[in-house]
Amino acid sequence: MRVPASPAAEVVRVRGSATLATALSGAVPLLREQYGIELRLLPEGGSTQAILSVGAGTADVAMSTRALTAEDRAGFPSRRFEEQRIGMQALAVIVPRDVWAAGVHALKQEQLVGIHEGDIKNWQQVGGEDRAIKSYSPERGHGTWEFYVTWLYGDIRRAPLGKAVETVSNPKGARDIVEFNAGSMSIAPPQYADGKAVFALGIISPKGELIEPTVENVLTGKYPLSRPLVLIAGDRPTGGVKKLFDLMGSPRGQELLVKTGFIPIPQAQPAE
Repeated sequence: MRVPASPAAEVVRVRGSATLATALSGAVPLLREQYGIELRLLPEGGSTQAILSVGAGTADVAMSTRALTAEDRAGFPSRRFEEQRIGMQALAVIVPRDVWAAGVHALKQEQLVGIHEGDIKNWQQVGGEDRAIKSYSPERGHGTWEFYVTWLYGDIRRAPLGKAVETVSNPKGARDIVEFNAGSMSIAPPQYADGKAVFALGIISPKGELIEPTVENVLTGKYPLSRPLVLIAGDRPTGGVKKLFDLMGSPRGQELLVKTGFIPIPQAQPAE
């Protein structure tokens, strides 16, 4: 039974990660039509600020790309925070067939830093053929760019602008530009690499282990360019907050994640 929204509809304020907001936007009409709940998305401030807002009571749910910490909880001792991991985000370095066929199947973190800073300009420097690297970067300031450079440098404040010739605004654009430009590379969710025209490179760990961006490696946290997608409430979820948690943990909610390039988990569960 669908319940029409009304001026008295329950409003659920959801603040935080703009990355996760892209998936939750699909939940807005579902909650409105089925339960008369108005989901108000405020994709601003990032995970930490969102958690502080929930603790202070100015938001009902935080959209976070990390789990709660002891410090988060200590800041609001009267709160009984509850969190639910609903999916995972992963990024991969994607390259066209010519780069893959020349033998570049994985890179080290320091090699990616060198490419980002323009010190490595040719695929021959990382085991490939003598061909210039054409690096296409996600737009600076967007969630994908922030995630990637934070991983590269450990702190986004240490990240230089980079030497990319061109930026791409979304994963589909990254995939398309890589497919049709020899010697190119960009960043996108691994699902955008079809293994025919576009390939996802693995990451070589500091110990020399090859870690590929497989679903299994992402879900277990082994693949380093991955992070959890977490919903956080200030107390035990009830009412509209519980409806949101239940929806995003259901097959329909997991489908929303897949449509926006994220990786669903076998069953939504409390974050670790």
